[in-house]
Amino acid sequence: MEGATPGDEPETSERHDLPDDASAAGIARVKARRFVGRVRMEAVVEPLTLIVSELVSNAVRHGKPPIQLLLQRAGRGVRVDVHDEAPEAGPTNDLDGPATLPGPYAEGGRGRFLVDALSSRHGVMEIPDDGKEVWAVIEPDRSQDRAAEAEFPEDSRDAAR
Repeated sequence: MEGATPGDEPETSERHDLPDDASAAGIARVKARRFVGRVRMEAVVEPLTLIVSELVSNAVRHGKPPIQLLLQRAGRGVRVDVHDEAPEAGPTNDLDGPATLPGPYAEGGRGRFLVDALSSRHGVMEIPDDGKEVWAVIEPDRSQDRAAEAEFPEDSRDAAR
C-alpha cells in the first residue's frame, strides 16, 4: 500500500478490564462497538454486541473477578473472549450438541441458545490455576445464516435436502 506506514494499520486486538458489577455488560458493548468500527467489521456489530453482553453478564453472575474482555480480529470475523477466575464453565457444563431453548416461563437459560445461533463457533477454555475463557467467533455471513436456522429450523432442513 503506497504511503502506508506500519502505524497505519488498526490494532487487531484489545484487552479490557471490566468491573464485577451490573455495569460490566454495558461497558463491554461500548468497547465492542468501538472495536468493530476501528477494524472495519461493522457487519458483525449487532451479533457481536449481543454475544459480548451475554458472556460478560454470565461472568459477572457466575464467575469470579477479575473479569477481562478480549476482542480480536479472526479471519473474516471477530473473536471475543471473556476471562474470569472461576474454573468451571458455569451452571451448565454440557457444551456439546446443539443448544435448546428452556420453557417459556424459565427465568434464564437462553444465553447458550443465543450464542449458538449467532456465532460461527464457541467454547470454553479452562486455564489451569487461572480460571477460564469463554469465547465465540462471529463472522458476517455465518452469524446471519445461523440466526435464520434458529428462527426457522424446518427451513434449514428443507434446504439441505
